[in-house]
Amino acid sequence: FRLIFFLWFLPSLIISNIITGQSSFKNCVTHGFVTNEKLEKMSKSQNNAIDPIKIANQYGADILRLWATIIDYKEDSKFSENIIQQICEVYRKIRNTFRFLLGNLSNGNNQFYNPKNDVSKYEVLDIFILNRLEKTKNFVIESFNKYDFNRGVKQIINFIVNDLSQFYLNVTKDVLYCDFKDSLRRKQIQSVFYKITYTLMCLLTPILPFTMEEVNDNLPYHSKNNPNLYDFPVYTENFKKNNEIENNFDKITKLILKINKKLEEVRNKKIINSSQEAKICLFLDDHELINFLNKIKKKELLRMLIVSEIDINFGSENIEVFHSNGEKCKRCWNYFPITELINFDDENKICQRCYDVLKRC
Repeated sequence: FRLIFFLWFLPSLIISNIITGQSSFKNCVTHGFVTNEKLEKMSKSQNNAIDPIKIANQYGADILRLWATIIDYKEDSKFSENIIQQICEVYRKIRNTFRFLLGNLSNGNNQFYNPKNDVSKYEVLDIFILNRLEKTKNFVIESFNKYDFNRGVKQIINFIVNDLSQFYLNVTKDVLYCDFKDSLRRKQIQSVFYKITYTLMCLLTPILPFTMEEVNDNLPYHSKNNPNLYDFPVYTENFKKNNEIENNFDKITKLILKINKKLEEVRNKKIINSSQEAKICLFLDDHELINFLNKIKKKELLRMLIVSEIDINFGSENIEVFHSNGEKCKRCWNYFPITELINFDDENKICQRCYDVLKRC
């Protein structure tokens, strides 16, 4: 680094000040060395160097770019085939998430969700994820402005893995797959999907330009031929998060982990085969959380927990799981009281929602 400083940065600074009276650059960002997995210097003599062009040809240039942004470039950074394989797994998660988002903007028969027909109202779950998206966007922009690329990219990955894949996308599958294509709830979710896809695409374009070009090509009603032509997202100065939703969803996330653990215990005892067969009796000693849960529509709450019945009570925190007394809808696989199921044909009983959808098909 000292050699580079005296051969380039310092002479450039001195000459510019002599000739123009001002610095030749406003900021100076430096990086460490690239080493092998053992933090040993790469050199031809030791035959341990890896050609980045070979990596780009084999895995794609976007993989190489993703590695360069995930590492902390201010320190010496490891580089090897094994590390690139790990980066490939991260890239695959990003790519598959975009595929899911884009795929569910389709309504079949070459019809797609049109952002011009956006909805005006959202459910609590949608507001929560849009809130998280806005926080992620602001954090990424702030990190990039400070040249702290790895913190920004890791925040995007964290949002994709935890907030989207493990939560929101999983919860909304029931509506996406089972509701009629133009139902209000499905449109709400598609609207959220569109906003998420567009924002993440713009944030990731400088890092994964080839992949984001594919995303843009498959984004319905996109207005530019290349994602580089869109304006980069702007930091929201006066962003006001919904503290009630944010605080309670943090509690709900922890609660879901406890419920899933209890469901797994009951599943191992062969009481249920899937969470959709479960009836949950929930005892909570948090009045604020109980009131918040009661504000959420029961259908939404059941989808959030992926169970068929729930009973919420005040008391010492406890989770009891039973097998639902209802019967399985042959289309959506949720369980309902036998009196709520309709004979669709001689063999299949389905719920009212599924019956209404099939009647319209």
